[in-house]
Amino acid sequence: MLTFYRQIFVGLPSDVWSLAAVTFVQRCGSMVMPFLTLYLTTQHGFSAREAGGVLSLYGVGSIGGAYIGGWLTDWLGSLRTQVLGLSLTAISLVVLSAMQSSAAIMLGVLFMSIVAELSRPANAAALAQAAPAHLHVRAFGLRRLSMNLGMSIGPAVGGVLVGYSYKALFFVEASAYLVAAGLLVFLLRHSWHAGQRDKPSTPDTLAPGTSPYRDGVFLVLVVLVTLLISALCQLFGAYPLTLTQVYGLPTYTIGLVFTLNTLVIVVLQMPIVHMVERFEPLRVVGVGAFFLCGGFALVSLTSAPLLIGGTVLVWTFGEMLTTPLLEGFVATRSRGAHQGQYMGLFSSAFSMAFVVAPLAGNWIYEVYGYQTLWGVYGVLGVGLWGAFWVLSGVVERQRHQRG
Repeated sequence: MLTFYRQIFVGLPSDVWSLAAVTFVQRCGSMVMPFLTLYLTTQHGFSAREAGGVLSLYGVGSIGGAYIGGWLTDWLGSLRTQVLGLSLTAISLVVLSAMQSSAAIMLGVLFMSIVAELSRPANAAALAQAAPAHLHVRAFGLRRLSMNLGMSIGPAVGGVLVGYSYKALFFVEASAYLVAAGLLVFLLRHSWHAGQRDKPSTPDTLAPGTSPYRDGVFLVLVVLVTLLISALCQLFGAYPLTLTQVYGLPTYTIGLVFTLNTLVIVVLQMPIVHMVERFEPLRVVGVGAFFLCGGFALVSLTSAPLLIGGTVLVWTFGEMLTTPLLEGFVATRSRGAHQGQYMGLFSSAFSMAFVVAPLAGNWIYEVYGYQTLWGVYGVLGVGLWGAFWVLSGVVERQRHQRG
């Protein structure tokens, strides 16, 4: 077993490991977003729908942050953009913790969302540049592993901290961002001291070699990813409300859900990547989308904690089949001078999901009930499976036309 795991990680450059380490530290502080809905409703008197609106506002800001982050990555370089984003996010978290009025909180969330998103496309571009094309999926799989290893710690600790003080969540997460920024400078100081912008990779045969806004396949992919990630975004909206308000489970259950999800990814993500990376990525993503959305659909069928844990395993399996393969596909397709913009637009899909999912999800939850909401995601999973399968065929035809 140890030999098998060793083989999975063989060949990954040291810079990939360094970027994964930075991601781990950053995610160890992930405490505010998993509990933001409860923070707004219990500490500041927001309704469920109003809290969903604030989360959607976060998504709006993230769209702008992703665009700016992609542009800065192509201009300043991925490392400088990451340090800038991490540092500004730490400041924004401290400021947000002091906000009291509804208007001030919304402005604070908007600013935090913009600066927090700056580092996402920069980190992805740095990873794509650090790893050769044939190791892209594995490199992003490692980043996903480190991200979830950190997430197995952050929300669990946050679930304990909320029993004492919500304010502590903001300060602990801000500290983690500052540590991550310092670690990035230290581990990648050879690139930092070079004083040069990151050099774009050699164009790949899959890459159209133009702006992402002229790449039709990529634009369709962004739409599909937005719909897909809207399911995961319910973890910050209607999902905790279903567990606490409908099923009457304690708030620490939310932290346990994140811990179970992340621990499973830590153990199984890289073996799964190793097994599926030889297949056409978008077809695997389609299967993963079915399981991811289907896992959330199953939530409406049971209130037993053990069975809810089973649904977590289902959508976690889908998550492991989708995210790293999508990131690897985009990294390979975007190789060239516009890589930062590609990564920025891809990141905006996650941000768009944050706009649509909390607002629409909480509205359906309040007006039509939780069963309707989770049923919608079951249907969506089937539709996404077919859509990714069709898009895969288009990519295959493009590849054959290019020879």
